[in-house]
Amino acid sequence: MSLHRGISLLEGALYNPSHQKVLQEYPEGLFNMYSLLTQMNLTLKRWSVAEGYIRRAKALAEQQRTHTGNMSDGDLFESLLGLETVLRAQGKVGEADEVREERARLVRETLELVGEGEDST
Repeated sequence: MSLHRGISLLEGALYNPSHQKVLQEYPEGLFNMYSLLTQMNLTLKRWSVAEGYIRRAKALAEQQRTHTGNMSDGDLFESLLGLETVLRAQGKVGEADEVREERARLVRETLELVGEGEDST
């Protein structure tokens, strides 16, 4: 199957009204679809399309992180890394550097949480 066909199938599921409700109920699956669409579009060098999907993935990861109390850092880290990659590919170096700093803050926060957990035992 070609990447174009794969993208078409995923987008069809993503934008189908009957599928949207189900996807909203399973944010992990929705995040994975956005992430996969990002990677597929990056492979095709469709930078702006990839950026749109990774920004949606990032927003979803931020919502999940807030909802779960910082337990969803992996998805947020992945989306920040993807966003940095797509911004650099477009020559948006300043924005990419800001995202890299945001990712570094996330790593520090996560390590602090792990350290707190170890200290409390």
